[in-house]
Amino acid sequence: MVRKSGVRIIIRNLQKNIPINPRRIRLAVLKTLSLEPIKKSVELTICLVDDKKIRKLNLRYLGDDAPTDVLSFDYSKNRKEILVKNMKEAVKI
Repeated sequence: MVRKSGVRIIIRNLQKNIPINPRRIRLAVLKTLSLEPIKKSVELTICLVDDKKIRKLNLRYLGDDAPTDVLSFDYSKNRKEILVKNMKEAVKI
């Protein structure tokens, strides 16, 4: 978890197929967020999951019985969560 200028970043690696570097992910998130002014506190949760899990989530929330690269949920007033299957495609610094 990282807090910087009202930004809270939580990274949960729930898969074992692809090695990840949480520090690089945090830096990419902070770089992306720096492109837009942030006027209030922000919490961003990134969960990395395998194909089986993201397929179940995609079916449950979007009715699509197939794996996908990214699922995002906009909570506007509360938080945003993004579930990512493949960090090589999602984070490129």
